[in-house]
Amino acid sequence: MRLRKSVLAANLSRVARQILAAVLLLLVACSYGTLPPRIVKGRNFPVVEAKAIREGMTSAQVRDALGEPFEVEKRGDKEYWRYYARERKDGVTYVLGFIPKRTPHFIQDYELKLTLGDGAVEKANYQETKIR
Repeated sequence: MRLRKSVLAANLSRVARQILAAVLLLLVACSYGTLPPRIVKGRNFPVVEAKAIREGMTSAQVRDALGEPFEVEKRGDKEYWRYYARERKDGVTYVLGFIPKRTPHFIQDYELKLTLGDGAVEKANYQETKIR
């Protein structure tokens, strides 16, 4: 009877060690990283240059610095240009080392609104809005 109990205890101890090793392996196999930001709405434009746009700059100077606007509206003798981009950056956790699970880090809007008259910037309004 004693021999049976010690064999049973040894088997349980071996099973417990195997379970512990499996749990540790699963914990170590999980990893985390971040993905590069991507534009999910609008059109990408250089934000640093957008912040430098000032009244009096010509429409050609603005186009050279930022590219084509996302939206253009003409009312009367004025043009209204809008540069807009929504950027999203995600993190990714790899469960068991190979199953990816995305989690959003942040979502942010970048917007520059311009009023142009006679081919020059009359008003510039740059805004960044953190969504998440």
